[in-house]
Amino acid sequence: MGAGHGHGQAAPASKRARLILWGTLLPIALATVVGLLLLYPYGGVHVGVPQQYQPFVTGQAIIVDGTVAAVSTETCPGSGTPGQASGQCQKATVQVTSGPDAGKRVAVEVGAVTGTPLLSAGERITLARTTAGGTVYSFNDFARGPALIVLALLFAVIVVAVARWKGFAALVGIGVAVAILVFFLIPALLAGRSPVLVGLVASSAILFAVLYLAHGRTAQTSTALLGTLLGLFISAGLSAIAVAVTHISGLSGEDAATLQVATGSVPVSGLLLCGFLVGALGVLNDVTVTQASAVWTMADTDPAASGRRLFALGMRIGRDHIASAVYTLVLAYAGSALPIMLLITISKQPLGLVLTGDQVAVELVRSLVGAIALVLSVPITTALAAVVVRSRSTVASRRPGAHRG
Repeated sequence: MGAGHGHGQAAPASKRARLILWGTLLPIALATVVGLLLLYPYGGVHVGVPQQYQPFVTGQAIIVDGTVAAVSTETCPGSGTPGQASGQCQKATVQVTSGPDAGKRVAVEVGAVTGTPLLSAGERITLARTTAGGTVYSFNDFARGPALIVLALLFAVIVVAVARWKGFAALVGIGVAVAILVFFLIPALLAGRSPVLVGLVASSAILFAVLYLAHGRTAQTSTALLGTLLGLFISAGLSAIAVAVTHISGLSGEDAATLQVATGSVPVSGLLLCGFLVGALGVLNDVTVTQASAVWTMADTDPAASGRRLFALGMRIGRDHIASAVYTLVLAYAGSALPIMLLITISKQPLGLVLTGDQVAVELVRSLVGAIALVLSVPITTALAAVVVRSRSTVASRRPGAHRG
């Protein structure tokens, strides 16, 4: 085949294949841009903050940093009353490191209520400084910023060291995805825009940015992108049907119920659909990229393979990928739902009643819809990749000695 293609690079597609891909992707890209422009809340978002979420933004209190200098243990006032985990409370001396009293040492009492963290000398924490009736400091939370920054930097270094340029491009893609979520999806939802439309537009924008940044603007990437978008649309349709049929509300969760009361403009059922879509992106992207890459690699290895043959071989890999991805979905849910599983165990309610309750049913629907969309995206992407590669191979075979499709 002449000079052939560079190692590790996807072979170029024929003009016909490019027309097929871009003839499908361009309308979706244009619709995504139009959706971003139309759904964005240009007037800003003005939503009242519920009382439980604004204890430190009322003007009478601020959050400051501090370092625990010393800790002592003493008997709690009213020890033995309901709600006390033990009769011992902590009294910490904290060096304030920010705010009006930076440099001063203050006393902070930490009760023994179940779930209250134990402090130790040297730990960095945040304090609530209240001024109503005198200056009082109370424990707010641990200062996790430095540890999280170190962990994030370690992640970035390892990704770039192993994946090199593609790893760096993937990190840039993550940044773009976060920006879309923070600056478009969340404001649009709070402004009362349709959660389903917002979810579809945001998800499509993320896919276009992430895939082309991480994998380059090639026919292989475009094929994976189209397969992912089709899987996303399938997920949207299935999610809408599942929410309507199962009548899940999402209001069993405290945060969703609070949001409904606080805003009144964000329908929780729609929010569920939006969450289903965004949550399905990662695993769909993983499957489609792998399938497209597998078909391209097999086509480069055996240029004479027919489209039917490439599809059959790609599905062998796809079936293994489906099995592992389904396990991933189930285990990921099990890991995040351990508290719920423990509550189920001690509640001694019938298993059928627990599984059909709103709180568990939401997660079951999320996992099942995501799994169905994932499974269907495998043959869809494999077939698309086989068609595109076969088109390239056909054109190349008509031009002996040519090495560019």
